[in-house]
Amino acid sequence: MEASEDISESIRYGLSKLKIRSRLRGIEEAIKDPESAAKKKKKKVQETESKGDSGERGKETEEAEDGIQELDELPISQDKSINDFIHDITETLMGPFNLNDFYINLLEGLYRGIGFDRVLLAVISVQPTRRVLVGRFGLGDIDPAGIARFEHDLAPSGYIIPKALKACKDMAIPPNTLDAFPESLKFFVKDRTVYLFPICLDDKPIGMIYLDRKKGRPKLDSNRIKATRLFRDFAVMAIRKLRSRKQ
Repeated sequence: MEASEDISESIRYGLSKLKIRSRLRGIEEAIKDPESAAKKKKKKVQETESKGDSGERGKETEEAEDGIQELDELPISQDKSINDFIHDITETLMGPFNLNDFYINLLEGLYRGIGFDRVLLAVISVQPTRRVLVGRFGLGDIDPAGIARFEHDLAPSGYIIPKALKACKDMAIPPNTLDAFPESLKFFVKDRTVYLFPICLDDKPIGMIYLDRKKGRPKLDSNRIKATRLFRDFAVMAIRKLRSRKQ
């Protein structure tokens, strides 16, 4: 992760290269013949049972036996472009700022600029007997109670969040990936494409930006991934600036 990326280089890249569309494609049309869809569903179930192959069920497409889910549109801003959010955050970084307010503005840029169903900033809490990643701020279809329930023990394990933090690597996790998250978070990530962007200083993790989209929405393209990384790097820059002031 390029955590130490210079501010001016990041902004030049963001303002000159990122061309994010203001809206994503609409939801797919529902199947016009429900009777035919029901027959296909029944046949699929019978084939699965006869083969005894539970793995096949995980490979079914969105249009198959789970039925059609009509998705609302992503909360992408109609009055501000991604570059507008980048400009606002850059202006904030150039002067004095409150870190908590900065985090909220950063999440708004991700939520309304790039477009996610939920965005959450979590920090590593060092406790007497363990290290835990805990939710601190969030936007989208998540309430304060949901933010408070976002908690992940960082003891060595095979789960994806500790791996991403330890390596300081960005991760994308497809919906309902087996054994990617602990039981305590399965309710939270169910039917979501999850994106994890660790916040690291000098290759040491201090927090993470968690983002997700409902199953069925488009995956992030390369431009949106670059934009998300740019926002994450803004968080790193803000922390570095505040720490340098205290020295």
